[in-house]
Amino acid sequence: MKSRMSVSLVAVLLLTQLPASAKGWRGIVPLHSSQADVERLIGKPNAKYERYAIDNEVANVFYSSGPCMQGWNVPKDTVIMIQVSFNRTLRLTDLKVDLKKFERSPDPRTPEHVYYNNSAEGIRYVVWEGPGADSGRVLTAYYEPSRDDKRLYCSSGTSGGW
Repeated sequence: MKSRMSVSLVAVLLLTQLPASAKGWRGIVPLHSSQADVERLIGKPNAKYERYAIDNEVANVFYSSGPCMQGWNVPKDTVIMIQVSFNRTLRLTDLKVDLKKFERSPDPRTPEHVYYNNSAEGIRYVVWEGPGADSGRVLTAYYEPSRDDKRLYCSSGTSGGW
């Protein structure tokens, strides 16, 4: 009982060290979680191409190969982005998010794809807004560094957006 309480206390303390805006996916927060954290929380990849198939989601977790290698000054094997696709129809309205907190921008190459980006929380949705019954369907969610993580950006790196 004591060890379970100690583990819970440590988990709470670690989570409170994250920026308030960091949301992440299943407890995994870009630039704050490591590959060891991912494996502790959800195990090793269990799907084709080193992906995670959990419930109705398929996720790709991308890691840093070293400080400033992908534009972020974080150690090797730090999560830099999570890409999640859905095996079921998920509509933007199903997410129950405040769209006023998102910037909406059409994809210049695929006009039916619209990006909803909340840089404060580090979440971006790609939504199909073309004709037909699928309009409003979430195609992909990207969990990315939040605005608070700008301090970790390497100005000479290759990552964009800052």
